[in-house]
Amino acid sequence: MKLNKGIFKSTVSLILAVSLSIGMGGSKGFAISDEEKADIIKQAEQYLKDNGLRFSKEDSIAKKNAKNNEDDLVDPDEVDKFLEENQKYFPDKEIFSLRKELLKLTRKEFLRVKSLNFKSPLGMFFVSFFLGEFGVDRFLLEDVPVGILKLGSFITLCLGGFGLFTFVMSIFHIVDWFLVKGNTREYNLKMVLEDMGRH
Repeated sequence: MKLNKGIFKSTVSLILAVSLSIGMGGSKGFAISDEEKADIIKQAEQYLKDNGLRFSKEDSIAKKNAKNNEDDLVDPDEVDKFLEENQKYFPDKEIFSLRKELLKLTRKEFLRVKSLNFKSPLGMFFVSFFLGEFGVDRFLLEDVPVGILKLGSFITLCLGGFGLFTFVMSIFHIVDWFLVKGNTREYNLKMVLEDMGRH
C-alpha cells in the first residue's frame, strides 16, 4: 500500500509532538525520559525508511549523490569491457584513440554511447552481396552519392545500356564487397564520435 508522504510525515510529527509534550510534564503519569524520546524518534525514522519514505534532508542528499554519480567520469573498466564486447564494430587501428575519447565522458554520456545501434560489418557484407547493385549498402552507410551511382548503373544495365560507365560500376560492385566491412567500421566510429560531439 502506498502512503501519501506529506500526510504520513504530518501524522508522525503530530505523534512525536504529543509524545514529547507529555514527556515534558503535560501529565505526570505519562512522563518519558530523554532516552525514551530519542528512542521514539529513532523508531519513527526507522518506520519511514522501512516503508520507502525518507526525511526531506535525506531525500535531497540522495538526489545530490545520484546527480554526482551521473557527472562522475566513466570507470575505465567499463570502457574496456565495452570495447572488448564491441571491438568488431570499429577499425582495429582506432581502438586505442577511441578508448582515450571514451574515458573523457561522464557516466551519463557513456550510457548514451552504449545505447547506440552499431551496424554489423558481416551483416553489411551480405547486404552488399545481395542488394549492392541497388546501392542499398551505401544508402545504409549514409553514402548517398555512391549509392545513387550504383543504382544508376543497375538501371542503365536493365534498360539495355552497356557502356564504359556500366562496366566500371559492375567492377566496383565486386570491389565494394571487400570494402564494405571496413566502411561499416568507419561508419560506427564516426557515429560514436558525432554522438560525443568531438567529430
